[in-house]
Amino acid sequence: MRLRSRRSRLLPLGLALAVALAACGSPATGRQVWFGPNMGSVDMIELFTQPSQWRAARPSTDVFKFYEQQLLADTAADCLDCGRNIYPQLARAEAFTRLNAWALRIGIEVGVIKSWGCAASATLPLAREAMRRVETRIEGQGIPFGVIFWSEVRASDEAYFADVMAWVETVRMAIGELTHSIFQSWAVAPDGRLTVPANLPEADAAAHTHTRLLDEGVAALRGGTRR
Repeated sequence: MRLRSRRSRLLPLGLALAVALAACGSPATGRQVWFGPNMGSVDMIELFTQPSQWRAARPSTDVFKFYEQQLLADTAADCLDCGRNIYPQLARAEAFTRLNAWALRIGIEVGVIKSWGCAASATLPLAREAMRRVETRIEGQGIPFGVIFWSEVRASDEAYFADVMAWVETVRMAIGELTHSIFQSWAVAPDGRLTVPANLPEADAAAHTHTRLLDEGVAALRGGTRR
């Protein structure tokens, strides 16, 4: 369940849980930036097979976030909204080992309270299985929470980009740089697919992509400087 108002972008504990995994085996500290591509984004696999296309945004990222549904899906039929972004394809693209090599922690969004499971006895086994699948390639875990930068505006990537940047500015003016900044999308495109926005490339000023949004959003939160 997700609340849809701008206020809901502050992720409340109990509605969703993000579990972070890392090879180092110790919880991350300090300020963090999270990147969560849309579940069905058509170029998510290319984030791992064509890493040069987000060379600038990647160093600004601390945690790369997956959805539980992606990691539990063995076939396309297991997650109709995921497109190619399911466990076998991610494993084939060496997504988890590449993230580990890039020193990026891995986050997994899992359900806590659902209409079909109001107790941990229903949702916890799914979360554990998703974590187990990733941990076969890396080790360690922590549980950070943060502010999600996303938008309900889904008419186009450009409209999504503009609305999220406005939200970034609102947060920057009110709070400044955050402990955890999560750039994530579950926006539904006009055709009903979970594909807004595209992820790549980051460096094309005419393309309002998620990696460009991450890069510029983090810079805005830091007062216009990139790390």
